[in-house]
Parts: sequence; structure tokens; C-alpha cells
Amino acid sequence: MPDSWPALVSFTCVACAADAMRIRLGKEMTFAVSLPVVLASGMVLAPAQAAVVGFLAAVDKREWAGQI
Repeated sequence: MPDSWPALVSFTCVACAADAMRIRLGKEMTFAVSLPVVLASGMVLAPAQAAVVGFLAAVDKREWAGQI
């Protein structure tokens, strides 16, 4: 298992960056490309750290804007 903080920060940054690049499949449907990064973090990091990466990657920017 890699060092906890650098790996956690790097996986979180990559997952959030990948999640920011969503693919639109229609007017209301989008496809997130962060799933492979979140799955990889689950294989490499501790369960609690992978949960943090998954939670932060799952937050949608439209939630902060109040659109959904």
C-alpha cells in the first residue's frame, strides 16, 4: 500500500478532474469518466481512503449550483 496522504490526494485530484469532464449523452443524461479511477483507488488504498475518494468524486458541480 502506498503512503497514505500523497496517494489519497493524487487519487482524489485525478478522480475530481476526470469527473469534471463528463460526457453528455442527451439533454439530461451525462456519463462520468471517473469510475476507473475510483475503482483503482479501491484496489490500492485502504477502504476508508477509497471511500473518501469515491465520495468526493461523486459530488456533482450541478449540486453546488442548485440545479439538481
